[in-house]
Amino acid sequence: MFIVRDGKVVWSYSIPLHPTPGANQEFDDATLLSNGNVVFSRMSGAGEVTPDKNLVWEYPAPPGTEIHSAQPIGKERVLIMRNGNPAQAMIFNTTTGKSRKKFRFPRQ
Repeated sequence: MFIVRDGKVVWSYSIPLHPTPGANQEFDDATLLSNGNVVFSRMSGAGEVTPDKNLVWEYPAPPGTEIHSAQPIGKERVLIMRNGNPAQAMIFNTTTGKSRKKFRFPRQ
């Protein structure tokens, strides 16, 4: 992921494309927060990274699930959508790392 200002890359953060044999990974959502941190989702989870590239919060997707959406709610909460059976929308407090709410979506 890149932050570009005046046509120049001023910051970047990367993840391994193939973290383990047979596994693929990609960035999906990325949102720059007012404090300079970036909230992002990737197939294997979601996280928040500082301008110094320190991962300050991370949610790893359980086996058999994927994360393709992460939306910040203010500075200390994030809403993620986890694909799987069942699919779940989850709100996390990124300061404590704890789940605040979970909404399950039954399979039809």
